[in-house]
Amino acid sequence: MKTFATEIFSLLRHGVVINDQFKKSESIYKFLLLFVLIEIARMIFTIIIFYFLKPLNLVIRQKPFQDLIIENGMIYIIIMGCLLAPILEEVAWRLCLKYSSWNLTLMIGSLSFFGLGYILNTNVNLNENRLIILKVTITLIICSIHFLCLKKFKNIDLLLINFWFTYPKIIFYTSVLCFAFFHILNYRWSTMTLLLTPLLTLPQILAGITLSYARLKYGVILSIFLHSMSNFIGILIISNFSRQN
Repeated sequence: MKTFATEIFSLLRHGVVINDQFKKSESIYKFLLLFVLIEIARMIFTIIIFYFLKPLNLVIRQKPFQDLIIENGMIYIIIMGCLLAPILEEVAWRLCLKYSSWNLTLMIGSLSFFGLGYILNTNVNLNENRLIILKVTITLIICSIHFLCLKKFKNIDLLLINFWFTYPKIIFYTSVLCFAFFHILNYRWSTMTLLLTPLLTLPQILAGITLSYARLKYGVILSIFLHSMSNFIGILIISNFSRQN
């Protein structure tokens, strides 16, 4: 545990993991145990925040959880929340902690998909299937243009490589904070929401730090898996809470 604490402290201080090479002799189980402990603390903290802010009646954009289950079914929610969302979010916020032209292109693609969803859902009157096709098509076009530009203009790619190598701390904190503040889109904009943003995003900041460590130390597949498990536990908690109310 001491080794992990030291490496996470190094990540917070420098934006890099001291030893980012995974060795077979290293036990991943100790990290998984640490992640579970952090998740438990994060879930408890999230529940405390929820009950503390409940009297403020912040408006949430999403439909009530029980309505989503009735409309789409629990399997659909699990697939979206525990498979698609973790993949897209890890690609968007963690994949490019290690730079490559492919990683950056996939990050741009994932962010474009999220952004198009936010814009088109409110401005385009299309059914869900056509909306998904439109988002995927535009995202693929953006990714193709971006990747071809990086390959054609090598100087830009070299500048980006140098920036990632020189300023890992900026890359790390930008990733963590953007991931956290992205979840503010779950709420309708208001002065109260803006003032409470640091508190509302604190659980996501903690998650962003541990998932970033997992991505840098063990690879993006593990960070996706851990993100998926975290969402699954969250869905179970919300589902149980919804039934009681």
